[in-house]
Amino acid sequence: LAPGLQRPGSKRKRLHRMLKKAEAAKARLKHLEASDAAAEAWRAAAHKAGGGKALDDPGKLRKALGRMDKAKAKSARDWSTRGESVKKQQAERQQKRSDNLDQRKKGPRLP
Repeated sequence: LAPGLQRPGSKRKRLHRMLKKAEAAKARLKHLEASDAAAEAWRAAAHKAGGGKALDDPGKLRKALGRMDKAKAKSARDWSTRGESVKKQQAERQQKRSDNLDQRKKGPRLP
């Protein structure tokens, strides 16, 4: 892809697809003969040496999904605490306003 263009689908869905594909490839490699497995390993090494990303490690893909889940949970926590603080500030401003209106009703201040 050209720089700046997004891939279709969410990153989470892409990671799930890549994880399934990597697990299937790993299971397939177990059943291959030694020569076929070696050829697959060489193909992956050549891809990495050419600057390509290695998206074939299920452990790393699971960790990436876990990091995304943690980040999402943290963001949700932060957002909820922000909502609480906004409500508190709003109540304080409303209280101050009502206090000021009560003082105004009582009459002008005398020096």
